[in-house]
Amino acid sequence: MKRIKSALAAGVAGVVGLAGLALAQPAGAATPATQRVLAELGHVQGLLPATGHASARAEAAAEQSQAPARIALKGAKGAASQVRSQVAVSPDALPDTDSAVITDTTAVSHVFVLRTARAATDVSFTVDGFDGRLVADPLGGVLLVDRTTGRADSRISAPWAYDANGRALPTSYTVDGGTVTQHVDTRGAAFPVVADPHYTWGWITGTVYFNRNETSHMASDAGFTAAMFAFAPPPFNLIGAMVAGNISRVAWNADSDHKCVKVKSLAPVFPASEYSGGYCR
Repeated sequence: MKRIKSALAAGVAGVVGLAGLALAQPAGAATPATQRVLAELGHVQGLLPATGHASARAEAAAEQSQAPARIALKGAKGAASQVRSQVAVSPDALPDTDSAVITDTTAVSHVFVLRTARAATDVSFTVDGFDGRLVADPLGGVLLVDRTTGRADSRISAPWAYDANGRALPTSYTVDGGTVTQHVDTRGAAFPVVADPHYTWGWITGTVYFNRNETSHMASDAGFTAAMFAFAPPPFNLIGAMVAGNISRVAWNADSDHKCVKVKSLAPVFPASEYSGGYCR
């Protein structure tokens, strides 16, 4: 939903939101509970970043200060513990539910873990700190649209959820005002269940990484891609619409190869290519 500097990739769900990272406990404050959360996240290959340096944490924090919105897990309790340079965890943020925030320079994954069948399968997050509205997009994500310009400068990417056996579970968002709720269908699931909405911002430079569900949508119809770019600021809205067919073609190849599509924010061509690992799940 990573290493992105574009508005077309993303996520929601977390315990402390962007501002809460500054309040996290110092790195290395590991406890049995925080180690449990790390083990839960480890069930999803590639979700946890490699152990980083303090400079990486500082860079991520500096970039996130430019994020247009704040996201927080609704009803969460307790403080987050910074257990790695880019990972803060919150055990028991909700009943039978753990939470984590994984940072990047222009993206943040707000991960939640349903530990048992007793955990609520509808998890809500507040989105505030920006002057605009939340709009569901054609790929299953949520756009943060500026009230004045009518353009999006950030996005919550389409959700995903996996059970302990690596089985993808049906999941989706609903939007109500400034609240986004992720619904996870856990029927027949092996617990714990890990879900990772992903929030990103910025349009001008970098690379847009789409996940497997988003790639499949783009592969099936270039209209999905064109509709996404329609919310971008000029001239990217027009350029994106012009190259939507080529992006869709690359997405079709990626989907056939069980990979994902990535798009470089490099006008006027927006070159697209396949990738695997990382955010591709």
